[in-house]
Amino acid sequence: MGALRFSQEDTKWLKTYFPNLRYDAGAQKIVGELDFCAAYDKGSDRLEFECESGIRRSRACLCDVFEVEIRLDSNSTGENGWPAVYEVGGRFAKIAEKNNIEPIDLHFFEDGACCLGIRYAPEKKLTMSRLFYGLIIPFFYRLSFTERYGLTAARNELWGEYSHGDAGHREHVKAIEAIVQKNSGRNHPCPCGSGIKFKNCCQDEVNEVLRHQMRPTRAK
Repeated sequence: MGALRFSQEDTKWLKTYFPNLRYDAGAQKIVGELDFCAAYDKGSDRLEFECESGIRRSRACLCDVFEVEIRLDSNSTGENGWPAVYEVGGRFAKIAEKNNIEPIDLHFFEDGACCLGIRYAPEKKLTMSRLFYGLIIPFFYRLSFTERYGLTAARNELWGEYSHGDAGHREHVKAIEAIVQKNSGRNHPCPCGSGIKFKNCCQDEVNEVLRHQMRPTRAK
């Protein structure tokens, strides 16, 4: 799968955590229903999976299902090794119409693929868990939140967004440069505020930016 090869272990993982999704080896796709329960904690700026009882009744806790297609062939992956992900149930178009906006404002490319973010990291860091819990579910959580509460609420109550296109890439580089300036040790908490050690969080991405290896593959 480009940077992340789909193995027998991945098949078992998918069946365990997302039983309504299936891997089509012939087409090199993951297809089916993506279901999740998650809640955004603004204090820690993190998405927590499986809503705890204390927040289950809050608007932050969302349980939803989206029909998706995740293309794993090498032609569908970008320089960062992420596969192309599509919402194929038609909901994103209805959400855009409801909010009187263009799909680009919901972070969809012109071909319908989801813009999962700007973050860059070496291919070895892309695991199935990282792909789903770090990229795909946060994207669809935000889309679900927007559907329920509107685009303005999503922008005000959830994590920040980068601008579209090259402007967003420049903003991202500045954010990484701010982390560099804090000169964190490998085993210190990452300056991004994730609570994870720097070596397990933003260090690889910092190195990528410092080596000037970042190259945008698409413009939104």
